[in-house]
Amino acid sequence: MSYVSLTHSIIKPAESYIKEHMDSSNLSTKAAHLGLAALSFLTTSADSLIGMGAGFGTLLTYGKSKTVYKFSIYHLGSSKVVLLLPYKQLMEMINPEAKFPARVSKNATPFTKYLGSLAEHQLPMITADGNGFVSDLFIEPIKDIARTCYNSDNFLKRHVASRLTYALLAISCIVTRVVDGIIGVPAGLLSLITGGSFESLNNLAFRALQAPAIIEDLTYCSIKILNPFTGTKSA
Repeated sequence: MSYVSLTHSIIKPAESYIKEHMDSSNLSTKAAHLGLAALSFLTTSADSLIGMGAGFGTLLTYGKSKTVYKFSIYHLGSSKVVLLLPYKQLMEMINPEAKFPARVSKNATPFTKYLGSLAEHQLPMITADGNGFVSDLFIEPIKDIARTCYNSDNFLKRHVASRLTYALLAISCIVTRVVDGIIGVPAGLLSLITGGSFESLNNLAFRALQAPAIIEDLTYCSIKILNPFTGTKSA
């Protein structure tokens, strides 16, 4: 990919500079994080708008252009962090030492998790892994059903059931992302108020504040309802 999003090209270098060259305890560093909180909201919002525009272009081309589709999805990925990045910057400003986030591999076995629980650092009750909080319970399973349908040799499954499944996914995302938002905003505020002292609360905020990803979800579903094979070899 020969291009990068606004968020990646602006926020990531700024974060690296602050981490490497500035003292986290200085007021200037805290002011820098506060500025980045506002700037990251602007860049992620701009990336989301760019992704939506490219998504509309994908619809116009009936999903036949993989380049336009990938460009759209790449930029729409920023919608997931519209609230999350400002929250992260504010947490860095309040408490740079906050445990945020702690991740556990999705492929971790129960035994691996058990060993982790015996380590000095206990695994939190809520980890930071997941596409949203409530949303994570539905999105990937429904996508898996849709993939099974459009890869089927049965005509009705490939062309009808797959589209209906993506329509179901869109409805599911509307509901679950709203619920995530209702959970995420107070969780994020409480996490900031407590200075990131509670790792599970931080991780809950980290996941639930991905609610603006509804922008990506609905654009993706609209494209897939029009042409379920968009982005695949069959497109």
